[in-house]
Amino acid sequence: MYRLQIKTKTQETLLNPDDVAAGNVVRFRGSAKGTVVRSRRPAHPAIVSVATFTQAQLLRRSRASGGLSAGRKLERGPKATKHVYLFKGRVRCSICSRGMEGTPRQSRIYYRCAARNIAPGSPVLAEHPKNVYLAERLIVGPVNDWLSGLFDEDHRSETADLLAGTHSSTASDVRAEHARRRLSTAETHIRRLQDAIKAGANPVADQPGTRRADSGTSPA
Repeated sequence: MYRLQIKTKTQETLLNPDDVAAGNVVRFRGSAKGTVVRSRRPAHPAIVSVATFTQAQLLRRSRASGGLSAGRKLERGPKATKHVYLFKGRVRCSICSRGMEGTPRQSRIYYRCAARNIAPGSPVLAEHPKNVYLAERLIVGPVNDWLSGLFDEDHRSETADLLAGTHSSTASDVRAEHARRRLSTAETHIRRLQDAIKAGANPVADQPGTRRADSGTSPA
């Protein structure tokens, strides 16, 4: 990390230009970016590498290009809900095959499929009611009985064999997916470095830090 010398100036402004007796307020203004002085050598140990810092700046700029609303959407976490839907994302309408949304009705939970959300002109509208409701309480009992039957004394071994077989068959898929993610990350890293160079970064000055960041041994 380099040491920066930023000059500030004091600026006094009247609170009310029409009433001098109202007093003034003192504000500190930072100097322009072109007047900031940086030390020739790093003065502090680096927290992140130069490449990582550049990637973060490019990511912030790309998010800011979508406007304030887009930036808020990217930073917003999962939507909080007052109700717990046990089968959220698991229930589909038997008429249109679309996912049903959870909706509370008084003190009970239902899953609803509304015809108003179907695309206009769809042939499904001819036989789809205005709203299709399914009470959650009607599903909980049968699902619990089915899960209990999978792990009773008669089916416990069969269920364990099925789970073990599924785990072994998906192990290779997990490794392949991990390799694809690493490849995608590497391609993204190279693309962002190219964008950083186009944005004005000095590749000669950042080359040692970039090599250390790629090897993962120490920060730049």
